[in-house]
Amino acid sequence: MATCKQTAFELIQDVFSPCIAVLCSSDVEQICAKNNLTFVQMVQPFCRLNTEVTIRDPNNVPCTIKNFKFNMKHLHSQPPSPTAGKKMMHDAVASNIMSATDGVLMNTLSIDNYFLKYSPSTPWFEAYREVFFQVTSSPEHEFVHNYLSCIFVVSSSHQDPLSQINELSQQLTQHQNTHSSRWFFSYVFTYYLLLHDVSSDDLGKAEAVYQSMKSSFGATSCHLLQINSIPESAQTSNNSKDSNDTVMADPWSQFLPKYYVQNNISNNQTLEENSTDVTDENKTGDSSSKSMQESGSIHHPLLYNSDTDVISSDSLLGNSLEDISSGYTNKLSKSNCKMKRHGLCLTQSDMDRIKCFVQDYCIQGLIPFIEKRVRLLNEQVANRKGLHRTLFGVTKKFFGNKPGIQSPASSLNSVVYGPDAPELQVRKLGDLAFMFQLYEVAYQAYHNAKRDFNADQAWLHFAGASEMAALSVFMQNSSAHEYPMHYMESAITTYLHTCKLPELATRATFLSTECLKSKSLYSEAAIQFVRMPSEADLPSALCLEQAAYCYIHCKIPKIRKFAFHIILAGHRFSKAGQRKHALRSYKQAEQVYRSLGWNFANNHINFTIGRLSVQLDQLESACSAFEPLLVSKCELPADEQANYLREYLFVLKRLLSQNAAKELPVLPVPLIISEATKVLLSEDNTAYKDESLCVNGRGFDRGDINNNVWNKLEEIIITRISNNAICHNNLNCFSNKTDNTAKPNAIVGEIISIEVVLKNPLSVALTIEDVYPLWVFMPQAETGSDETSHTIKNEPGFSQTYVTDYIETIVLPKVMIEPHQEKKIHLLITPKQIGELVVTGIAYKLLALKSQDIEQNLDSVTNSPSSILSLQGKQCFSIRGSRLNRTTEERASKAYAQDNRLNINVLSSMAKLQVKFHSFPYSLFCGEVQKVTAQLTNVGQHKLHRIIMASPRPGLFAIGNPGEVNDSESILKEISSSRQPSPVIAKWEADWMAEVLMSDGESCVLEPGSSLEIPVWFKGPETPGDHALDILFYYESEPSHPKLRYRVLQLSTVLVTYPVVSVQSHAMRSFCPEEKLCSFHPAALPSSLILSVEVANTSEELNQVSLVQISCISKDWCFLPSEDNCRKGLPVIHSEESLMLTLKAIGFDPKVTVSSQKVKVFSHIPMGRVEVDNSSTPCIDFSQKSSLDLSSIVPDDHNPLSLPSVKECDKLRIEQDMILLVVIIWKAKVNRDGEERIVIGLHHVPIFNLDPSNVEIKTPSVEAEDMILENEESEVDQLHSSVPSDLAVTAMLKCSLTHPFQVLHNFSEKRIIVIPVEFVVRSTSDIELTVVIDNLSHLESSGACNPEDGCSHLVQRFTWVNGTKRELQVKPHNTVQVSLQAMFCAPGTYNLGNLNILVNAGKDNLFVYPLPPYLLIINSSCTT
Repeated sequence: MATCKQTAFELIQDVFSPCIAVLCSSDVEQICAKNNLTFVQMVQPFCRLNTEVTIRDPNNVPCTIKNFKFNMKHLHSQPPSPTAGKKMMHDAVASNIMSATDGVLMNTLSIDNYFLKYSPSTPWFEAYREVFFQVTSSPEHEFVHNYLSCIFVVSSSHQDPLSQINELSQQLTQHQNTHSSRWFFSYVFTYYLLLHDVSSDDLGKAEAVYQSMKSSFGATSCHLLQINSIPESAQTSNNSKDSNDTVMADPWSQFLPKYYVQNNISNNQTLEENSTDVTDENKTGDSSSKSMQESGSIHHPLLYNSDTDVISSDSLLGNSLEDISSGYTNKLSKSNCKMKRHGLCLTQSDMDRIKCFVQDYCIQGLIPFIEKRVRLLNEQVANRKGLHRTLFGVTKKFFGNKPGIQSPASSLNSVVYGPDAPELQVRKLGDLAFMFQLYEVAYQAYHNAKRDFNADQAWLHFAGASEMAALSVFMQNSSAHEYPMHYMESAITTYLHTCKLPELATRATFLSTECLKSKSLYSEAAIQFVRMPSEADLPSALCLEQAAYCYIHCKIPKIRKFAFHIILAGHRFSKAGQRKHALRSYKQAEQVYRSLGWNFANNHINFTIGRLSVQLDQLESACSAFEPLLVSKCELPADEQANYLREYLFVLKRLLSQNAAKELPVLPVPLIISEATKVLLSEDNTAYKDESLCVNGRGFDRGDINNNVWNKLEEIIITRISNNAICHNNLNCFSNKTDNTAKPNAIVGEIISIEVVLKNPLSVALTIEDVYPLWVFMPQAETGSDETSHTIKNEPGFSQTYVTDYIETIVLPKVMIEPHQEKKIHLLITPKQIGELVVTGIAYKLLALKSQDIEQNLDSVTNSPSSILSLQGKQCFSIRGSRLNRTTEERASKAYAQDNRLNINVLSSMAKLQVKFHSFPYSLFCGEVQKVTAQLTNVGQHKLHRIIMASPRPGLFAIGNPGEVNDSESILKEISSSRQPSPVIAKWEADWMAEVLMSDGESCVLEPGSSLEIPVWFKGPETPGDHALDILFYYESEPSHPKLRYRVLQLSTVLVTYPVVSVQSHAMRSFCPEEKLCSFHPAALPSSLILSVEVANTSEELNQVSLVQISCISKDWCFLPSEDNCRKGLPVIHSEESLMLTLKAIGFDPKVTVSSQKVKVFSHIPMGRVEVDNSSTPCIDFSQKSSLDLSSIVPDDHNPLSLPSVKECDKLRIEQDMILLVVIIWKAKVNRDGEERIVIGLHHVPIFNLDPSNVEIKTPSVEAEDMILENEESEVDQLHSSVPSDLAVTAMLKCSLTHPFQVLHNFSEKRIIVIPVEFVVRSTSDIELTVVIDNLSHLESSGACNPEDGCSHLVQRFTWVNGTKRELQVKPHNTVQVSLQAMFCAPGTYNLGNLNILVNAGKDNLFVYPLPPYLLIINSSCTT
């Protein structure tokens, strides 16, 4: 409950203060009218005694009365009618809104996650309550509002004042006869007052009349009051003075009725002199009600129908607004009346005389009279009560009803008491004692009366006695008596349900809640307010609001209950026509619900606030309320959201027309995801025309991917070219993934693209038109000029006619955003002058479709002439940099880096490279090589030179010289007849970058507008899928700019590869006859390797794949040519087939013929008549760079690891520690779209180590061989002692198998075939060896090859048929040959090298000889 200006004790005393009647002569009112007051109004502010007075109770015990107050009323005054009373209460609430919301310091409450601001007081509620107590008629069952006394007031200016007193006495007698119920006693205490006008009348005459009055009526019943010490002429001069003059305080303003209505008052002079003409401003209060009726009540989920059976239209708490506004007009209103000064003829002495009159009247006349009457009533009650109970007790025993609560259909009272009934006398005693603060006497009387009324089932009297008994206990303020809240609950319930008197129930609720508040029982007070028995809108709204304030003042504030009840109060305020109060209530509740995340509640609150604000012409508040409906999680139907959007646009349009703002309004939809904004220093239009690729940069989609790799690649180029360790990367695309501390550098005349992500939060599609970026440009001042640079904006309102001379802006005509869609739009601007460019936001025109419902519910929209409502507005970017987290201070505080992606430096014109690839291959087979032509064009205005191409995967492309563009169409170069046969020693140097050179070997130079064409070979990655092709073009401009020494062009696209072949290769050491080494090459070494190469066709599209050539690139090995490998026709691998090749490589020392260390041996075995030159471009480029991948050592953008240095990247480039590189060259025919073409590809298989059964040993150098020749025995001993067993046994003997390579057999005629195999053993040891041939293990493995042998695909079965185990004695340096036989029953490829060879060298030295694979191919000759 909000704080009230009156305490509960003061309120109860004012409500139940004694009433004194006043009868005045006409000349008295004329005298008082000089002060713009009536007599009652003049005396009313002084009717409270400032001193304590004493009164004696029935036991003659003196009691103190504090702050005694009584009410003076004109005898003939009548309370207003119910309709007039409702109008007065309505105006009381409406006129107090300004003081309630403007200029008042708000209370704040912070608890849990809520922060609430609320009004500390509710003056509108107090004003309503005050008027309610004034206009409520006095009920017949109580006497607190009956007159106790009458004061006759006559003027000394009258010729015969005593005769006037007689006339007034007759009026009193007549009134008592006709209105006896309005008097407390039949005997009335009269008091006589002689009013003397000091400014115009003779004081001596007044004194003489006063003495006559005292002799006639007694000295204690008469008083002479002198007023108007200031003459009327002086009053007129005071009115003409300046308003700055000191004016005496006006004590009458707070006591004058604030809300007058026309009513029947017998004394016509009362209002005629104080009324003013109604002005046009009087219509303010009524217009709100009228517009409310026209527009209808605001829809609310808690709307219900009022119970018209409970509340009649004549009630003060009726629901009808028409009853309030029809038939009555304001005569005086707080806001309408012309303010008049009161008491202009009164001085301070006059007011002191009035106080003396009031004090004399109370002390000398009224209180002694009341003391006598209290004693008399007490005696009458004590004497007559016993007799009354005796007579009527027997009757009730036999005929009366038992006490109990009657049904609602029963009458108000089943018992009617006479005026002198003992029960009423007890009630009179209680009322009289209560009014004069004898609360103990009053409580005893009320308690006894309550018991009697309950026994008599006089429910109205019972409710009144219960109410007053509870108030008597409260007013005693004694700890011995607890406040009987159940008394008040019983009274409220009886008033409402039994007696059907909601006004009395409302009065009891108002008083009871004040009592509970003073005792800090806020929860109980809230419950009573919620159960307030009125179904009328205005009192219900006020009580619900007070209940909300009670919840917030609890010991533990109940914030959500506060918000819920304040929402209900706002709804009832709205129904009652109190829109300002409804708006205030909803705004208070919005503070709570916006932090709860309850979308439906928030939507209802915001919409209601917006609608009420529109009706009150608070358009700015309406826009603020409608905005959350468009940007929050709104799950309402699409048509309602369309209504919201259109209503918001219309309100905002009205607001802009009123304010005439220069800037564009900020629209709430669509939302801009500012962090996702990207800036591209080029045009994002990668062209795909006629299968050509025009490179303009990485674009938005790939512009912020792998930035670490791109930056490192750029650093490698700069370090290699200029030996400068400091590199400032030239970013082309700026996003939230890039470092945006440095401003982007754009070039005059080059397009800047901005990607903006727009989000539609609504369930309806949004349409925006004329979308363009907003910018601020500061051109660079001319050199030597003292003029400061001016600022140019392209926002409407600041637009200049020459903005296109600085920046050219492209406008998007229309953008459609689907419901809940995030859409990317690209905005283009082209700077034309040097300076600084800041992009601030986007401007657009938002469209809203017409809705039929809005025309019916909102009268403001009916004037819309078009079915489409549009409004131009803007959205501003709000970008914050990444959070700093490097130092302890940064981690402890929320510090963010500066983000300058939209702050662009515009530099002077420079050279610009444009690259266009003709017939670019967007899809390739794995390893496929295609040759394309790249056209390099300088589209800038300055000279361009030194073009360098680099890539994180340089093995995907190779470049040639410009003269090679028109060479033969052969993709790979063939070996000419003059070329020396294999092997060939060539330079080997892998690098990340390659410079574009002219035919003479000089760097490339391009003049403005000139072009250059070079051949480029692209090779598909050897694994199927999507692969990134990233190429960096580095070039320099002449002259260079200090802020931009070089420029880069980045190509980032995706290559799609499809499977063709899979290649696996294994190597193990083998034996090579020395006679072959001598005839092969002088650099050959006596060591060899057996290479097992498996090529499988995995393509679903290529049915046949032919092997063209197998190449070997190594520092220490080269292929040994064999006549068996060169056959007529290329070997063909069909779909889902594999080809197994076994090749031999021998040791090779290139230092024998070449002194350079950066060389390798290139050898090859052609499968046909054509030999491919694998030591020239492009084969050597692909081979050199096949294993380079910068992304393997550079962490991705999200990885916090430090980037490797350039030296570490070069180390990866130089140290490729593979033993050899096997290159498979293949070709195939492909038929697509009716066209047939030849596909040629390369596959690289690096071998880094030998098979596990053959531990890798380095090839012996020349010096090592000399040492072996000199001391062969020491080498053998060293092998026995330090080398593992498999190397030791290969040093002691050599084993081999001799058999045919291919056999043709018809299995349909003969199911099996037996093939002879010769096993040859040659000893190189000085001791006799025992060799055991065990083929039993072959039977157990069923002929399957060991996976570690590289022949895991050979699972065909065969059998050795001439014994399972043989033992041979081999003498030193002798050769033994054994014949074996193998039996086969099916065609296929078989490995005969899986024999288990055991070697016994004596002294328990048992070794296993590792026999290499020996393949046998058996083909079937069966014909159909």
